[in-house]
Amino acid sequence: METIKRCGNIIILACVIIEMLIWPSINNFVGCLMTIISWFVFSWLGLNERVIKEHTFAWLVFLSMSLYRILPLLATMLEGNSIGYNFVLPLSTYCGETLLYLISALAFYWAINHKNSLVLIKRILFKLGFYEQVSDKILWCIGLLGFCINIYVVTRNNIEHGDVIGKTLVGFAFIRFAPLLLFFPILTKNKSNRVIIYNPQCLFYLILLVIVSFTTNSRQAILEPIGTFALLFLLSYINCEKEVRHTISKKNIVYIILITLFIIPVINDISLAMLYNRTFRDNIDRTELFRRTIDTFLDKEKMETLHQLAEKRELKERGLSIANNNKWTEVYVSNFALNRYCNLKVTDNTLYHAKKVGYPNEYMNESFWNEIVLLMPIPILDFFGIEYNKNERYSSGDRLKALSENRHPFRAFLVTSHLADGLLTFGYWYFPIELFLFFLRFLFLDTFLLRYNGKVYYSVLGLITIFSFLAMFRHAGGCCDSLPYLLRGYWQDVILFMIGFTFFKKLLLK
Repeated sequence: METIKRCGNIIILACVIIEMLIWPSINNFVGCLMTIISWFVFSWLGLNERVIKEHTFAWLVFLSMSLYRILPLLATMLEGNSIGYNFVLPLSTYCGETLLYLISALAFYWAINHKNSLVLIKRILFKLGFYEQVSDKILWCIGLLGFCINIYVVTRNNIEHGDVIGKTLVGFAFIRFAPLLLFFPILTKNKSNRVIIYNPQCLFYLILLVIVSFTTNSRQAILEPIGTFALLFLLSYINCEKEVRHTISKKNIVYIILITLFIIPVINDISLAMLYNRTFRDNIDRTELFRRTIDTFLDKEKMETLHQLAEKRELKERGLSIANNNKWTEVYVSNFALNRYCNLKVTDNTLYHAKKVGYPNEYMNESFWNEIVLLMPIPILDFFGIEYNKNERYSSGDRLKALSENRHPFRAFLVTSHLADGLLTFGYWYFPIELFLFFLRFLFLDTFLLRYNGKVYYSVLGLITIFSFLAMFRHAGGCCDSLPYLLRGYWQDVILFMIGFTFFKKLLLK
């Protein structure tokens, strides 16, 4: 970790110097200051092997929060742009995001230093076998079941709200990653002298997962199998003794990096083809959509046209002045994977429109609590006579844009930032509210593992959904997304997993 800290210090310092030499301005200086503060807080609090090992899932969420403020300087510079590229309100964006990050860091610090947290929940989960070591047969069984469910979900063009069976099956799809744990026995059996074990059956299965992920027409789904494998490898590496780590050849790591650099442009092209065909998603089934996406990707002329259009759009965005740059745009970095973790332009977008609307806003506050009520299952909503029409539900971004333009919202599923949406919903009370919710969330995330007698026992559920933790803090649903997770998301995942896990365990024992 000390090597990572030293390298990080050098890279951040070099990027700040280059930024100030090429794009000197007060705005960019404040952006660099945000990067420096975020990096040093993360390197002090997050770059710690004990923290990663004993608070893995909370750490991954904190890592995501950190990357969102650290990566913008590096990512924009690699593309030849300043950190404030295409911004309208750079100072508000940098200062607001720095404050929110310090709040999240404080919540993380309190959570990992909180002794005997949520003991009752951990005891219940322990008695239910949540932290039990799992046999290879059970891993294959629940994995293949999840794979079949995923195929069913992919082949269904749309699973409607109210379809209880369909929605239940969707909730089980995450278990398809269970066989990947066979690569890393130290995580499930607490004994191994290898960081990774070669398993040809699992390798074939991983390739199948990657292939199926391309049929979903979802860029996040493409990253899931690879991201899950990479994070499990990291966790296995952290749990191994230092003598064992040396068995990982540095030459192989270099090869992996080179292969990754080769694959990223290909995935970017596939992502571009997906975006082009996404406009047809509501009118055709998934099989036809997948076929069209592949046809687009293989059509060199069409891909060249799409690249030119994307480049023209970026050049047009780059030429906009601050006075007229008031439209909703997410143009910041071209790499779609980086966009997930460093697109500060989303915060800039939403802050611009939030300031036009004024905060706190009563309509946004009311909509937030309505969404919390709608977390209840459809039968319960029907029992209480609560009308539910999915066609009249909008994202927070849709509502914000409509308020800013003084019109009725329409369903575009625009993403929004935690910062702007929080200010709109709660005003400046958002910051203490989010501090409390982040703290609670980190505590609940720590229940996915158990520390006992100096050892760490990871739950299978936490391991097979490890990539989802890295994706938790990203601009999408908006502020206080911890509350829906604490009220439903957490319990739903745990209950569904325990149902499937208990069923197969008893079946195999018989």
